[in-house]
Amino acid sequence: MDDIQRSSLDAAVAGGAVVGALLVIAMQRIARLQAKNFTGEAHVPKLVEENSNSCGSSDDDSISSDERNQECDLRKLDMDLLNATVLSEKEASAEECVQWALEEFGEKLVMSTSFGMQSAVLLHMATKVAPNIPVIWIDTGYLHKETYYFAEHLTRRLSLSLKVYQSDVSAARMEALHGQLWDRNDEDSHRAYGVLRKVEPMARALRELGAHAMISGVRGAQTKHRAGLKRITLNSAQKHYRIHPLLHWTQEDVENYLAKHNLPYHPLKRKGYVSIGDKHSTKPLTMSPNTSTKSEASNRNTRFNGKQQECGLHTEKSNVAELNAVLS
Repeated sequence: MDDIQRSSLDAAVAGGAVVGALLVIAMQRIARLQAKNFTGEAHVPKLVEENSNSCGSSDDDSISSDERNQECDLRKLDMDLLNATVLSEKEASAEECVQWALEEFGEKLVMSTSFGMQSAVLLHMATKVAPNIPVIWIDTGYLHKETYYFAEHLTRRLSLSLKVYQSDVSAARMEALHGQLWDRNDEDSHRAYGVLRKVEPMARALRELGAHAMISGVRGAQTKHRAGLKRITLNSAQKHYRIHPLLHWTQEDVENYLAKHNLPYHPLKRKGYVSIGDKHSTKPLTMSPNTSTKSEASNRNTRFNGKQQECGLHTEKSNVAELNAVLS
């Protein structure tokens, strides 16, 4: 152990767990930067298995060797420590959170977008820090035409490196085989629709892009589930971290950022929409039951006839084999 590392460890013992941990994290980052400068290449840290089932042989023949290697490559991070210190609301702004993610994951970092009501905020923020970051967009085949126009506008304006993914099952084929899943009241149909049109394409995108972490624009005020999230979480089944820079932002924060940078809302805002999803399951505020302009969470009642607040992209924890079983 060199003198720098020994000093940081002594400080951890003397100064307490939180302060010491911050010093250790800082020294590790300095060591990585020193290694990068010395070799002239990006430093590749030693990778740690997440658990005993993450790597090695598998009975699932549908998983390629590249996908298994990706699972093995996912480094184990102390998320409790990160959320309490360097990624806490007190310590890191949204922009600093994006910068940390880029430094930590490099080319293994991607971001997602729905081209929804406020999507311009995170797209603008992230591409200022990482102009070439891959931007994953899941096209369900049922989006509003205005969403496609909005996506074209932002892609050109922000020069996005857009990666569009869709279900392997076309909308017409799904309806022929399974019916209009979104129009049923049972949980199984809602989950099957979400998995087929959104979750499976997203899981495939993350695998094909070799992503270890994904930046997402969810905010805690939007739904009960999102209110319980942290700045960094782990999707252990699908083998990637998720970073939420805007988690603590209010609606006022969003509006101020859009105004400051002259960024647009989704065009359907002018027609009374407050949340944007698929055209068959999203309604304007005035046509939706149990909604209130005073509550962002209540605004989500304009989705799925007020019966659901999430589509599965942020709640589904199943692995590939389990996702396939949902659709069998």
